[in-house]
Amino acid sequence: DPEGLTQSMIRASPIAAANRRMIRPQEVASAICYLASKDALMVTGTALRIDGGKSLGVPPQGISPF
Repeated sequence: DPEGLTQSMIRASPIAAANRRMIRPQEVASAICYLASKDALMVTGTALRIDGGKSLGVPPQGISPF
């Protein structure tokens, strides 16, 4: 059950994403298309985090950061 596996992965994640959902493959593909386009011609030497805010360190829902 792919959806069950996804929900299991969300629950097991030590840090929740800021937008409270998994990233969709289309969202990753959109970023890749942008980086491959002329619009990103001057984008060099940088990492584009496509993590839904997970790298911000948002605590899991219901857990206070303090």
